[in-house]
Amino acid sequence: YDYYSSACSGLGCLIAQFIALVLLLTRARLTHQIVDVTQCNGRTLVTTLEPHGVVGRSGRSVRVHVSGTGHTHLDGWFRVRRLDAIRLELQSSEGQGISDGVVTSMGVLRHPVLREFIDAKPLVLAMSLTLLPVPWFLHFFGPLWSDTRSQVERDWNVKVRLLATFMGTVLAVIAAAIVRTSRANLMTPLESRLAAFRQHLRTQNPNPTSCDRGPSRAVRIEQVIELYQFFHDMIQMRSAYYLNEN
Repeated sequence: YDYYSSACSGLGCLIAQFIALVLLLTRARLTHQIVDVTQCNGRTLVTTLEPHGVVGRSGRSVRVHVSGTGHTHLDGWFRVRRLDAIRLELQSSEGQGISDGVVTSMGVLRHPVLREFIDAKPLVLAMSLTLLPVPWFLHFFGPLWSDTRSQVERDWNVKVRLLATFMGTVLAVIAAAIVRTSRANLMTPLESRLAAFRQHLRTQNPNPTSCDRGPSRAVRIEQVIELYQFFHDMIQMRSAYYLNEN
C-alpha cells in the first residue's frame, strides 16, 4: 500500500482548503476601525487604525458603509478614494466631495458583501476561488491517476482526502476566528486615551458620590483645562460638538 501518495494527496487537500477558507473568512464582512475623520483643504479625510486594503484602481472611488461615528451626517453609505495605506478621502454616495465640518475619532467602515474582494482585494478572491475546488478535484479525479487496483485502498484514499479536507476547514475557521477577534479587540488611540483618563479620574476620586443640586455640582474651570490638556492633540481646534460625540 502506497502510504506516501495517500499522505501527499491528503496534505494537499488540507493545505488548499485551509488557505482558501482563511483568505475568505478573514476578509468577509471585515470592519476597519476609524481613528479620525477631519477636514483638510476642503476634503474629508478618514484615517483607519490598520491598513484598509482599498486599492481603487485608476484612482476611482469605491463604495463603503460607515457606522458608529456618533455623527448624524457620517453614518450611512459613502464612497472613498484611496490616499495611502491608512487614509481615504470620504465622498458622498454620488462620488461628490464632502465639505461640511464633519469630524470624529470613532466608528467603523466596511465594504458591501463580495464587493470588498472585488474593490479591495481582487487577488485574494481569485486565489480563494482557485484553491477551493482543488480538494474536490482530487476526490473525483485522483482515483483515475492512481495505480492502486484494490477497491479497499481506493476507498481508504478517499477517506484520507475527506478527513484532510474536513480538518483544513476546521483549522481555517479557528484561525479566522482568532484573527478577527484580535482585530476587534484592538483599541483606537481615542479608546486608549479614554481608558487612561477614566483610570486617572478613579485615582483622583476612587469613591465617587452623587452631588446635590447647586454650586457643588458645577464643573470647575481647572477640570475643563485638565480635560483639554489630556486630549489636546485630538481636540485641536474642534468645537464642543466633537467632545459631545466622542
